[in-house]
Amino acid sequence: MSPATTLHERISLPFRTPPHPQADLIEEQVQHWTRTTALRGRAEALARYEKIHLGQMAAFGAPYATIDQGVLFGKFLTFMFNLDDHIDRTQIGGQPDQLARLFVNYQRLVVPPAYWSPPLPPLASEEQQCLETFEAILQEVRQQTTHRHVERFLYDMELTWHGLLMESCLHQAPQPITPGQYAVTRVSGGYMLASFSLIDAVMNCPITAEELALPVIRQLNSRAAALNLWLNDIYSCQYEVDQSLTDTNLVWLLSNERRANEPTINKAIDVLHAEANAYHQLEKSILKDAGSGVANHFYYIRCTIYGQYVWLGYTERYVTTPASGPLNRSGIDGDSMR
Repeated sequence: MSPATTLHERISLPFRTPPHPQADLIEEQVQHWTRTTALRGRAEALARYEKIHLGQMAAFGAPYATIDQGVLFGKFLTFMFNLDDHIDRTQIGGQPDQLARLFVNYQRLVVPPAYWSPPLPPLASEEQQCLETFEAILQEVRQQTTHRHVERFLYDMELTWHGLLMESCLHQAPQPITPGQYAVTRVSGGYMLASFSLIDAVMNCPITAEELALPVIRQLNSRAAALNLWLNDIYSCQYEVDQSLTDTNLVWLLSNERRANEPTINKAIDVLHAEANAYHQLEKSILKDAGSGVANHFYYIRCTIYGQYVWLGYTERYVTTPASGPLNRSGIDGDSMR
C-alpha cells in the first residue's frame, strides 16, 4: 500500500458526488491538448503531466458538463498547475519583482490598457508559451459563456495574481509567514475561486451577482476554497520537501519546520476535517431557502471539492517515486447528493 493510499484512508469528506460518464474521453482530449499546445516541445514536463490525470479531475468537477465544457475546465487546471510549477521550479516565487514582471503580462490580457499600450519586455520561452495558453483559454471562455460570467472569472483571476504576489512578498519579510497570513493569501492567491467562477461560467449557472455578493455566500465560497487548498497541502507536503520547491505549506506552518512528520500531518488533517464539517453545515443552512442559482453554484463547488479529493487519491502528481501497476481510482464512483 502506497503512502498516498494510506493518507487517503485517513481523510474523509461529509459528502460525495458522481463521476462524469465520459471522464476517460475528457482525460484523453485534455492530454492531447497538453501534448500539442500547452506543453508542446517540452518532453520533461510532458512526461510528468501524462501521469497526473488533470482531465479526470476536471471531469469529476463537472459531472454534468458536455465534453467540450469538461475539456475547457481541464485545460484551465493544466494551465494553473503548469504556471504553479514554473513559479516553484524556477524559484521566481521567492522574487516578488520577477513575479510582478510575469503577472503584468497576464494582467494586460485581463484588463487591456485603454489607450497607451507600449510593448512589454519579452518573456522567456516557457513563460511566453504559458501566457499564450492562458490567452487561448480566455478566448474559449468568452466564446462559450456570457459576459457576466466572463467578468467574474477575470476578476477572480486578478485576485489570483495579487494573492500570489502578496505571498511572495511575505516570504521576503524579516519575520516568518504566519498561519493566518498564509490562510488569507492562499485563499485569494490559490486558483480555487477562479475555478469556481469558471465552472459556473461553462455550466451557465443562474446565480446572480447580488447573490454572490451576500456575505454568507462569500464566506462559504472562501471556506470551500480553503478546504480544497488544505487538501492539496496535506497530500503535497512531502513531495515539496523532496523536490526542494519554494512553496509554503499548511503542514509546515503547523510545525514551524519544513518537514512532514506524522503528528503535524494528523494536526493538519484535523484542521481539514473541521473545515469540511463547518463548510457542510453552513452550506446546508444556506440551501434550505436558496433558489436554483445558489443551489447549482454550491453543487458545482461540492463536485470540485470531492473531485479533487478523489483525484488526490490516485494521481502521481505528488508521488516522488511513481507507483507501479495500473491506475488505482478506488472510490471514484461517488453518490450524488444533488
